[in-house]
Amino acid sequence: MQKQIRQMVEYLKTKNKRIFILSCFVFIFSAFSLIWYVTATEPTNIKTEYKFAWSENGGWFNFGSNDGGVMVADSALSGYIWSENLGWISLNCSNNNSCVTSNFKVSNDSEGNLSGYAWGENIGWVNFAPTNGGVHINSAGEFSGYAWGENTGWIVFNCQDLDICVVSDFKVRTTWLPLSVRNQNESDDEEEGVEISDVRYSSTDTTIVINWKTNHDADSHVRWGRDKNFKKEKNDNKNEKKHRVVLRNLDPDTQYYFRVKSTDKNDNSDSSRIYSISTKPTSTFFVKRHWEKMPNGSESEENYEKIDVDVTDKSETEIENGENLKKSAEMGTPNDGIQQLGIISRLFSGVKNTVAGFFSSVYDLALGGQRKITEFFDWTGDKIAGVCNSFVAKFNKEKANEIARLHKTKYFTTEVFNRNERKLLAEVRFQILDKSDNPVPNLETMLFSDPQTSVTDDNGIASFKDVPIGSHTLAFDYEGENFRKNVAISDTLTDEGNVRAEIVQVKAEKEKIAMWMWILIVLLIIAVSIAIYFAKKYYRLKKNTKE
Repeated sequence: MQKQIRQMVEYLKTKNKRIFILSCFVFIFSAFSLIWYVTATEPTNIKTEYKFAWSENGGWFNFGSNDGGVMVADSALSGYIWSENLGWISLNCSNNNSCVTSNFKVSNDSEGNLSGYAWGENIGWVNFAPTNGGVHINSAGEFSGYAWGENTGWIVFNCQDLDICVVSDFKVRTTWLPLSVRNQNESDDEEEGVEISDVRYSSTDTTIVINWKTNHDADSHVRWGRDKNFKKEKNDNKNEKKHRVVLRNLDPDTQYYFRVKSTDKNDNSDSSRIYSISTKPTSTFFVKRHWEKMPNGSESEENYEKIDVDVTDKSETEIENGENLKKSAEMGTPNDGIQQLGIISRLFSGVKNTVAGFFSSVYDLALGGQRKITEFFDWTGDKIAGVCNSFVAKFNKEKANEIARLHKTKYFTTEVFNRNERKLLAEVRFQILDKSDNPVPNLETMLFSDPQTSVTDDNGIASFKDVPIGSHTLAFDYEGENFRKNVAISDTLTDEGNVRAEIVQVKAEKEKIAMWMWILIVLLIIAVSIAIYFAKKYYRLKKNTKE
């Protein structure tokens, strides 16, 4: 045995040791390359639903690639176009600081008339203002016209130019608008009077949510009451085109009347007609059971069983698959009137999708591991904090009161009951936070699969009544992004009765892998590689010894 150990030590002193160290560096480099591949994205003002141009000889040209970062500005375009057949095409020499050697760009005259050249190593020069062609961006931000490529021929930016939108609905569209259109919009807002439209309203047992639109920025004003005399009013001086006012603390099963009004900065105003709506009756199941369980309110909430509500991001793979299906539906198939791409191109696309699917699966697996690790440390931290707080509270009355106050704001008492052989939770609460952990008030949220809506209060808390125990989806829009969070309400041994529930905090940002998780993944790869290396050497030495 000692002889085998000495042989192994001597063996590791050879050049193979240097090969092993080099392999470790290769693994580290590969891991960080994967991080860059998954997380690196460039900003773009190209619409995600309309980002493709077409050429019979070049196939699809993607103006909205995550890595391309195409930006349309008043003076020029910048960033890169991606073609599966031809690779990257640069719109501006400033992309890679090559203007000293080759000064080119696609220019914009601020009115959407494009000119100049783009460059790609596999496509050559692309002229955006050729004879008998030219590319223009209209008042809606849509590209139209033709560019000419040396090796691809005509590049079409809008299906309307070929009159084939029924067959394949493609176009390139940007959020940028010509300067004259932006100035006209500003002058229209100043000159036109206010017009109220699209008044919508809904209610719960204690709230009424009122939404309406105006043709330009104006404030929000609602007069309301139980009759048409409108004894109460609520104002919001924030000027905007989309208006939302929430009336709270109302009586259940009661009819209310209201009228909305908006006034702009030039004192132009408009009022709506009188609307009426009734609040919903309070759940008789909840009220009855609440009276039965706590007639004197003497039972301590600390004795109630705690029910867990878990929230995670929707699977990125599922979202990506949905987007790919949508894109396929929009683009049509090659047999729909567009010339088929080559066999090599389709093979390359299949390999690319397979690699992307693999990375996506690995990414989702890493996210799942990160959630489990975070949950463990959160649980451990809560237990340690609980023990410390209990110890301090015995000697400090002020601290004890502060702990009780924080506990009361974090938890609330609700109820588990059965209805039609289904177990339900009388109330679920979510607190929506922005990226800086500040509450988001007056935000409309929706809970699936038992659809119901709720508007957050001033503390960012949305409340949902009579929610079936199981899996749901919490959805809301914030700052132009759509968020969908998976909600899992755990089933407990409680058949019926009061329970403690936590106000679940939901952050309005996409879940991503933290840097510490990336470091842990790299260390895990290195550890596995070392283990495999030594196991391989050990069995090889063992085999040689037997021989």
